[in-house]
Order: sequence, then C-alpha cells, then structure tokens
Amino acid sequence: MIPYITSIFHICTIISLIAMVALFIASIMNYQREKQHENDVKSAVRECKQSGWNFFTGDKTNTLGATCGKWEYHFTDSSFARHVCREAIAQGAAAAAKMSDAGKGVCCFYINGNDMEAHKRMLEFMLCKNLIRRRGDGAFFDTRFIFSPFEKSSLQTECLSDIKLSQFVNLKKDRMRKDI
Repeated sequence: MIPYITSIFHICTIISLIAMVALFIASIMNYQREKQHENDVKSAVRECKQSGWNFFTGDKTNTLGATCGKWEYHFTDSSFARHVCREAIAQGAAAAAKMSDAGKGVCCFYINGNDMEAHKRMLEFMLCKNLIRRRGDGAFFDTRFIFSPFEKSSLQTECLSDIKLSQFVNLKKDRMRKDI
C-alpha cells in the first residue's frame, strides 16, 4: 500500500511541475505578444510637437474633412494621456489626436462629425479606457462633440455641435445605448 501512495505522490508532483512549466511558457508568450503590440502601435502612429501640443497622426488622418471635430478628455497624467492618444490612432478609434504638452491638460480625439460609426468607435474606446468625465453622482456629463479642424488656421474656429454623448451612451449605466 505504501509504494502505491508514494507513486501517486510522485505522479502528482510531476503533473504539478508540468503545469508550472506550461504556465511559465504561457506568460512568456503573453509578454512577447504585448511587446509586439506596443511595437505595432509605435510604428502605426506618428508623433510631433508643435506650439505646446503633441500631435498624433496615422493612416486615417488624411480622411478628416470639412466636418472634422473632436471628443475631449481632460488628463492629469501625461504619460497615460500619450498612451491613449497613440492607442486611439493605432486601433482606428480616432483619425488623429493631440494633447497638451504639459503634465495636465486636454486630449482631443478627431473624427469626421458626420460619421456615426466613427462616433461609436471613439466613444466605445473612451468608455473602455474610462476617459469620460463624471458628475458627482457618478453619471457621465452629457458632453458635446466640438466641430474643430485638426490643423487650425486663423480663419477656422471651433463650434459646439448638436451631437451629445447621451445620443450614444447611457449616462447612468456606463455603456453604449442599444437603440442606436
């Protein structure tokens, strides 16, 4: 009986070791995938600094037209803000982005204002990253989309649109509306 118990113990030990090795290999593979994703994001996004702003552009930046505008995120952590600007471009949530070149400020995510699917993609990204400002009761502020050119000239101005967050997002339930 004792040799039988000892052999079961050895088998269990071997199985545990195999499981630990498999978990170790899986964690290495996951780390490599994350690093590859970071490299893909870096290569898909171009960044430049100008006049107190960091501009982020990608392959879709040239699709911004006359109805170009922005959704905004106010930040207090510039490294996180830089990361979400780069990721928004790399994932196709925004066509372009810019952020204040300071420790705290504003990120602007640019899309074409007449493209409802672009609004959905951008707002889903902002929900996922927790980028939408909340009121004291925990609900989201019903912010507006702002028509604004990505590259401003002295003749172009910003203007608030009739497009509001509540058209796409349930302000109290932290998720996209199902009826759109």
